[in-house]
Amino acid sequence: REKKALLDRNKVLRLRRNYWIVRRTQDILLSVLALLVLWPVMLVVALAVWIDSPGASPIFSQDRVGRDGKVFRFYKFRSMVPNAEEKLKELLPEAEKNDVIIALENIWTSPNTPEVLLDVMEKFDSPYLGLCYDSGHANIMKYAKRENSPAKIWWNTPEEIPQDDRILEKMLPYVVNCHLHDNCGERDDHFLPGKGNINWDHIMGLLKKAPRLKCIQNESGYNSDTLATKEVVKLFEDLCKRG
Repeated sequence: REKKALLDRNKVLRLRRNYWIVRRTQDILLSVLALLVLWPVMLVVALAVWIDSPGASPIFSQDRVGRDGKVFRFYKFRSMVPNAEEKLKELLPEAEKNDVIIALENIWTSPNTPEVLLDVMEKFDSPYLGLCYDSGHANIMKYAKRENSPAKIWWNTPEEIPQDDRILEKMLPYVVNCHLHDNCGERDDHFLPGKGNINWDHIMGLLKKAPRLKCIQNESGYNSDTLATKEVVKLFEDLCKRG
């Protein structure tokens, strides 16, 4: 029988203080060394990004939530393109030529609310464009007004964050794919279904009515649950019978 073990994090840190000082020093020194060695490569990458889309910064930055809810500034080379709708005009003919459906996913930032996604669907009105429903992202927006919601960190407009508990209902006519995973509305945990507070009977019942649904994907990080792939497959087989 399993027993829960409770650890006092502050006590553990005090007992292993020297270890954590060494680890932190190691992190800083290795990071500085990597920057010194790789800066020529990073400069080439930055130039390549800028040449590919001139006028847009090659560096993307955003606030992220770290340990103990501490907010920090995150920097990376930009992998997203500016003027995404213009790019979509170029991509859709290629999608049609190759019989591929492009799926736009809901997340917890202002460009990816159901209203914005539905507006894009109406503008293009193409059978080669659909939506990807992400259950974990939708659950975060269901509790977006919580004090520790990641939506408050990622939301990048002065507008009020729209807490929304009917995201799937809005997206349903256009859903072609879905990413299924669970959380408790506070973080994008990617738990296995049933480990968070998502109402799976409700979600699966709706997905069975999605007229364009072609694919269901497991997006949970099930390795942390030490489950065999066979067990996860069985869990999702049972999940698909619900609703």
